[in-house]
Amino acid sequence: MPLYEKFGLDSQVFTKERFRNAQERILTSLNITPPHIDLVSDYKSGLIFDSSWLCFCYYMIDEKDRIEHYARPMFDYALDYFFGEWRDTTPRDGKIGEEFLKRGELWIRYFRESILWAGVLGQWDKAKEISKYPDELCMEADFESKERKAWYIVLAIYLREMSLDNAVKFIDFIENGKKKREKLLLNILKTIIAEDADGFAKTFKVYMKHYKSHEFTQRSVPEKLAIDGTIMFNLAKHKGIDVTFPKEYIDHYIFLD
Repeated sequence: MPLYEKFGLDSQVFTKERFRNAQERILTSLNITPPHIDLVSDYKSGLIFDSSWLCFCYYMIDEKDRIEHYARPMFDYALDYFFGEWRDTTPRDGKIGEEFLKRGELWIRYFRESILWAGVLGQWDKAKEISKYPDELCMEADFESKERKAWYIVLAIYLREMSLDNAVKFIDFIENGKKKREKLLLNILKTIIAEDADGFAKTFKVYMKHYKSHEFTQRSVPEKLAIDGTIMFNLAKHKGIDVTFPKEYIDHYIFLD
């Protein structure tokens, strides 16, 4: 039984027409100049969005062999979105400049899903490059909770520096905040840094229980899969820690082999 049926998702989400529409949007964004200069950012972020959406959907219908075709180019799309020259020359709402973009652009979804697929494919060098983007200016973006923004900045700092020495202020946001999810993810990261397999197993299972009761229940197709759980589990494996994904949550773990 494909996962979308296990999860009770509507089969109409996974029609050939919807897949074809996403594929056509990718081709359009790659080959056509946006009709208005303010749409440049949307076209570039749309490449990440549609590519990742296709990956999630192919995973849900058990056509994993199609995923790499859409996941690998996503890393170049992400690098262009986060670091491309267009950011210095293209106005958004009449304004130009990296500081304005970091304060005003949505970034968490594109960062999070790019890092996810990089980890799934073992492309940690790409994850490191993409992780050079989030910084303190990103905390000023007028969306998401401070804890959520802080968590992805902490993760980015670790991925690019293999240390949390420069993450103290963002860790404080998480530890002194009200959001449980980010605290649980931070606890997992600490066990990875300590190379503590037993600690990882305990903190990871606590997070997955929280995920199943809070994130899985969302209507979004991607959240039916443990995006952050997969990132952290693959990061632990990448660091050489002997880890096993809890059997009761294995359907939510994204893997291709």
